[in-house]
Amino acid sequence: MWGVIASGPAAVQAFATLLLCGAAFVPAASRAADDTALQRHIEEWRALEAGSGPRADITARVTGVGAPTGQLILALHDAVTPFPSGGKPLASAVVAVTGARTIHTFKEVPLGEYAIAVVCDENGNGRLDMHFGVVPAEPIAFSNDATGSFGPPTYAAAKFTLPPEGVTLDMACRRVVN
Repeated sequence: MWGVIASGPAAVQAFATLLLCGAAFVPAASRAADDTALQRHIEEWRALEAGSGPRADITARVTGVGAPTGQLILALHDAVTPFPSGGKPLASAVVAVTGARTIHTFKEVPLGEYAIAVVCDENGNGRLDMHFGVVPAEPIAFSNDATGSFGPPTYAAAKFTLPPEGVTLDMACRRVVN
């Protein structure tokens, strides 16, 4: 992921990169929230989800949460919805942490290609807390255990295909900076 921030000229360059790349995690009055094409896409997906057609379950097994406190915030994205954040996901869930491994299932999802982003919200405040406004202060996880280089992973790194029999994904919450 981002790694541990060191000192020296390389650290200055890395921090500047974080300022540019890490902004994807900052929830804002999102450009996507006002994007009518994105909203239409989400509504079309929800209609597909509610209608007939092949569907399956996506089960996310999240480990590495630490103490069994707080909650997980899971967000399901496709290639159109902004990943990992910055806009509305197709579906989301808030799940209480139940132990060393917490499980959530997105039920009856239309077959297709997706990615999941998870915030391990340790203090239960409903958002990802940040260091310096750009570096996650709480653990995060992504499908395929994808990691980014000086920023969040790409959708391409985290995507998976939902087959007719469903899929179970193992994800580990990790701290970006210790």
